[in-house]
Amino acid sequence: LYRLSLECFRENLLFTPIGWEEFAELYRPLRSHLQEGLSWVAESGGAPAGFVFGIPDLSQAGRGAAVDTVILKTLATRPELRGQGVGHALTLRCLAGARQLGYRHVIFALIRAGNPSGRIIASYAEPIRAYTLFARELDPP
Repeated sequence: LYRLSLECFRENLLFTPIGWEEFAELYRPLRSHLQEGLSWVAESGGAPAGFVFGIPDLSQAGRGAAVDTVILKTLATRPELRGQGVGHALTLRCLAGARQLGYRHVIFALIRAGNPSGRIIASYAEPIRAYTLFARELDPP
């Protein structure tokens, strides 16, 4: 997933590649929370074509509430395979898995307006929150 992530996100706004160890450290704490049926890897021609990464809403558990929500954290498709239904298929697999496991809600996390993931999930969900990035040009020193 590390190499696939680098390939899938290299052209994204504000993407900065990180090394394998940093990537592993980001995801290692989540391993004990992974559930079969929420994360999937698609293949094409024997090679990874894309993936979806879903995880139970750990903030619900942290509040002592019943966990009835899945966070679809990442959806990615190799650039040359976009527009061929890989992202839709992965999304449907994650949603079906969540339903089978008894979850009632799915939050599609951190979808930037106008990106392919946003177009894919638009038929399954509606925005609940929006974020804005601000920038300012600084005068040269």
